[in-house]
This record gives sequence, C-alpha cells and structure tokens, in this order.
Amino acid sequence: MRKKISRVSRALIIASTTFATFSVQAVDLADISSKIKVQSGVFQDFISQLNSPNQSMRVSAFNQLVNSKEPTLRELAISEALKSSDETMQTLGFQQQIMSSTKLVFLMTEPKGSGETEKAIIKEFGGAYPISFTRFYDTGGFGCFGAAACKGSLNGKTLSYYYDSEKAHYCKANMTLQDNNFISGYLACKNAIPIPISARLR
Repeated sequence: MRKKISRVSRALIIASTTFATFSVQAVDLADISSKIKVQSGVFQDFISQLNSPNQSMRVSAFNQLVNSKEPTLRELAISEALKSSDETMQTLGFQQQIMSSTKLVFLMTEPKGSGETEKAIIKEFGGAYPISFTRFYDTGGFGCFGAAACKGSLNGKTLSYYYDSEKAHYCKANMTLQDNNFISGYLACKNAIPIPISARLR
C-alpha cells in the first residue's frame, strides 16, 4: 500500500531541493528566479499549516519544521509559533527559542521602595543581568552560568533559575513570556526586594 505523504513533508522535500540549488556556484539566473518563486510558495504553505484552524495540524507542522535540517525553516516555525494566539503554539515556540539560545541579558529595573541592597545588586551588574545556557536536559531542566553556576527549568511559558552561592546573593528568578517576544519577571535575592528584570527573545 502506498504511504501517504503529508503536505508539510512534501513541502519539506521541495524546500530542501530548493535550498540545495543555491549552494551551487554556477546557476542560471532564470533558474534561480524560478526556484525563488517555488521557495516563496513553499514558505506560504508552511505558514498556512502553522496557522491552520486545526491545532493538531499546527503542532505537527511546527514539530516537523523545528526538527528539519534547514535553519531557515526552524526559524520560521518558531517565529510563527510566538505570534500565534494559541497557548500551545506559544509554549512550543518559547521553549524552542530558549533551547536554541546561548545567552540572554536581562535589563534590571530599580523596584519601588528599593534601598542600598537593591541598588548595590543592580550596580554590580551594570543594570544588565546576563545568563548563559550551558546545557539543556530532556526533563526540561537546564544548566546555566550568570553570577555563578546556576540551575533552571522550563515549564510552559515560564523560565526559572536559581543560584546557591554567596557570590550570587542566593538569587532566584522567575520570568514569563509576554507580548512582543519579551520575557519578564523578578530576580529575588536574599534580603532584597525582588528586582524587575526583562529581556527580548528575538
């Protein structure tokens, strides 16, 4: 019995062939123009699938694209997912975006009622708190490094991490995906008022 190929799978085959064309140095200009038109049509098909009224189809398209070998297709899937009004798609896009990141820098804002402790913490990092991701685990956890070695987790649209060292002020943070690809929350350190922090994902 002949195996049925999904629209996304068929489009992936076309896309891989199209992308491969541009790796050849001596290519006819008319052929390039033709390939670009095909690629444009394929991209529109991907976008249509990622925004299908059927959630199962949206999720299936997303998973196939992020697992493809083409960075451009992976980027397209994440971008469309983050723009989606579907919570599930937003979560998928958010988690894939985080797992493809190596570093995030969070803008620190002085909290209301802040004192010398909070100001000292913000000053120490120049108002920008960096965190580098060192490893991601299948369980949703990750290893990281900021003020010191840290551990964290991805749960839905929330990113959490914590330190347990004197140098890092015994800090922990919880941030949630917001509109316009921003992630924001609070950095809570020992004996300090929680400090608002935010970062742009892309």
